[in-house]
Amino acid sequence: MSRFPAPAANQTLAAARVSLTWPKTQFDYRIFTPGDGEPAAPYPAEPLVSCLMVTRGETALIRYALLCYRAQTWVRRELVVVTDLDRAAAVGEIARELQLPEVRVFGAPKRLRLGDLRNLAVARARGDIIMQWDDDDLSDPMRIAVSVKVLAHTDAAAAFLSRWIIWWPGRRVAAVSSLRAWEGSIAVWKDQARLFPALALGEDSPPSEALRRHHPIVLIDDPTLYVYAITGRNTFGETHFDALLEACEWVFRDEEFQVLTDRLAMRLPIRDYQSFLTDGS
Repeated sequence: MSRFPAPAANQTLAAARVSLTWPKTQFDYRIFTPGDGEPAAPYPAEPLVSCLMVTRGETALIRYALLCYRAQTWVRRELVVVTDLDRAAAVGEIARELQLPEVRVFGAPKRLRLGDLRNLAVARARGDIIMQWDDDDLSDPMRIAVSVKVLAHTDAAAAFLSRWIIWWPGRRVAAVSSLRAWEGSIAVWKDQARLFPALALGEDSPPSEALRRHHPIVLIDDPTLYVYAITGRNTFGETHFDALLEACEWVFRDEEFQVLTDRLAMRLPIRDYQSFLTDGS
């Protein structure tokens, strides 16, 4: 798969000339078609979107992902949550508190691995399109709408963000990621989706790679649609995130980090999330 031309790593905010103006009126995307691939079948113009969240059920953490879901501009949507059996009631309660009647919560045994839990969420989804909705990340209000519009106007089976914002409040560092198909941002027609392997880590890479090998996919270039948060509670450890930052196009530290965070706060509950992650408040 070809890559977009990338500027040198670790440039400053001014040098990078990253545009953070809203509201969004346009976006860039590219379609990649494998030689043996088949386009997706015709689909409805106004599809139901199932956002899928697998979570341990820590309600103070997932509140921010739920607030981002509530702010989405795409109306025809649902959120399917899979969590530990003993946390299902608490997760359902916070969904009711936030007045999200379209959130459906399912309890699962703790012995299941992350890939099994994702398959359970897919099986419970009623939508035409399924989207991953991680419990510790933040999504712009246009994230669903942009992905749906791109899928509806192309022959692609799935859409991924080619870049997103990596945000590490504990270190006061953020970055525009390197260019690739970021699995956590996937939006895929449900009948094109692949099963997840029964893995505890890296479970989303094999199905995404299978899609890229056999079907046209879209890479959407709008990193502000998704903030990938390093919370200290992530599945991967700090060494993994250090490597991600090394590969980033632009890195913002200290004052630049706060400028970026304040700009993102125009669209996201990111200041409160920052306080929760750094101060526990």
